[in-house]
Amino acid sequence: MDKRTKSLRICLTPAEAEELKKHACGYGSISHYVRMAVREYYSHDLKGVMEQMKTISEFYKETINILSHDAGNLNQTAKRANELAIAGNLSQAYFSQVILPAIKTNLETITSVKDNLLSVSKRLMKHK
Repeated sequence: MDKRTKSLRICLTPAEAEELKKHACGYGSISHYVRMAVREYYSHDLKGVMEQMKTISEFYKETINILSHDAGNLNQTAKRANELAIAGNLSQAYFSQVILPAIKTNLETITSVKDNLLSVSKRLMKHK
């Protein structure tokens, strides 16, 4: 084994230094902890996992936005239908031309999101 003769100086805030010491306590030394952390970070498996996690995170944020938007639209449609029904003004034509297409659009979006989630899950299982 090569003798460790090179040193590295880094600047930390007092809080960062305390956190580093806390995390390194099980490693015998801060140097050993840092070497292990760097080794793990640069392993190809971990890099791939980190990239996948970032991609999944972005995908889920987008999915949540889509579902939130569609849920709002569906809620507005249902509220309007309820108002019309209570007032006795909900016609078959309005239901067929406005409400039903809105519900079908929401169903298509939900089905698409479900399919996308299944596809992502299958890809992740292949990389496991």
